[in-house]
Amino acid sequence: MYHRSQQVKPADYPATFDDRGPGILFAGFQALGSFSHPLVICLHDHRGTDRERNNLFRMDVVKLIGQVAAQLPPDAANAVLRILAGRWYERPRKRYDFQSWYPIIDRLVHRIAACPTQTARFRLDNPHLLVAAQVRRTDLSRYNRRRQALAWIRGSGRRYRLVQEAFRALGYPDLEDACAEAGGFTVTRDPDPDETKRIAILEAVVKTLFSDLLEQIALPPCKVIENPCAAWQGMATCLRNDGTAARWRGLRIRYHLPYVALKAGLLRQDSFGDAVGTYLHELGHSFGGDSSAAFSHALSEMLSATVDHAAQIGGLRRAWDETEGEPGKSS
Repeated sequence: MYHRSQQVKPADYPATFDDRGPGILFAGFQALGSFSHPLVICLHDHRGTDRERNNLFRMDVVKLIGQVAAQLPPDAANAVLRILAGRWYERPRKRYDFQSWYPIIDRLVHRIAACPTQTARFRLDNPHLLVAAQVRRTDLSRYNRRRQALAWIRGSGRRYRLVQEAFRALGYPDLEDACAEAGGFTVTRDPDPDETKRIAILEAVVKTLFSDLLEQIALPPCKVIENPCAAWQGMATCLRNDGTAARWRGLRIRYHLPYVALKAGLLRQDSFGDAVGTYLHELGHSFGGDSSAAFSHALSEMLSATVDHAAQIGGLRRAWDETEGEPGKSS
């Protein structure tokens, strides 16, 4: 492998038709392909099956680059991996993805990992990488942990970067492990007596505004998020309903909620509005995930009803403010 010069290639220079970048691939002493990184890659012992000089398809270019990457010494692998930084988190998009650079990054990382000196050098220059293995939405427990960990990153104040699983060989931790070590995951407990009073008021909000919803579902128990470092203000555990789902105002109730949870700070005297908004948000997950249209529709219905019944909400707010025993309330 060589660094590519700044000289522009002639228009008729051999190129891969769907990847006409500055990179050049020589195979069998012929320029047969191109790619989107400023490198010249040579695999001179390559022997094609056709004597005709045909430009390579992208999948062939990726395959041959992978063969060269597997032979590089650690210092060269280190230099090349940095040039390919935009692909550190690339992964196959389908079961058989022969155009993915995922195996190339894997081979380069493991070549670096074979040398403690190069490993230390790479880690010194890239201290904030976190491994994020692929998580399927159907694995609800792992998917929820991933979402919490990503929320923790956004609020951490540090610019972490996610990378593929191969980087474990260089000693980088998994995203979820780093989040757990920093106390970023939610830790729930049962509410104390004073918190129970305020949760009852939140439930009264729902009973006042959405009695028709309670004909379809039972309100889930509400727990308290103890950890002040947790990324979320609230959370809900969702289990998909089997069989024919009930409906509320035209929306399918897709999930059963074994419980919801609110951060302890929301159950204080001056947090009624935030507590109501978060509580309704979590109940809205009965209809879908954060990015779903059904969830957005359900939340809009709930918030619209809250505005339309301002007088009733005002009475519940006064009851909230009059609740005794919360930390920090003046006597």
